[in-house]
Amino acid sequence: MINWAANDMCQNNHQLQWVKKHIQKCAQCGPVDTMSRYGCVQCNIYYCVKCRQPPVMGDFCGGGHELKYVPNLKYHSCDVCRGSISGGAYRCQECDYDVCEKCWIVKED
Repeated sequence: MINWAANDMCQNNHQLQWVKKHIQKCAQCGPVDTMSRYGCVQCNIYYCVKCRQPPVMGDFCGGGHELKYVPNLKYHSCDVCRGSISGGAYRCQECDYDVCEKCWIVKED
């Protein structure tokens, strides 16, 4: 885990951290089938990237790895909108973090 944003704290004032591949119910929206990526280890509270999106740091995932464009990414879903990816996407192989082109364009605006 990598400390990500000093200003993003849980309700007990612990710093939220980026978590790799953590399947946990999101404390805000609730879906259990969502990959939680941001959380407080001490309180065991985790959030999906749709509810608690880490600050955008250029073209990097929350773990600090560069997101690389994959022109034909099959059998994956976007970690931001949860939609199925049917074409190109930006991906961090190490964290298994994917952003579809539609969400990437919104990020750029």
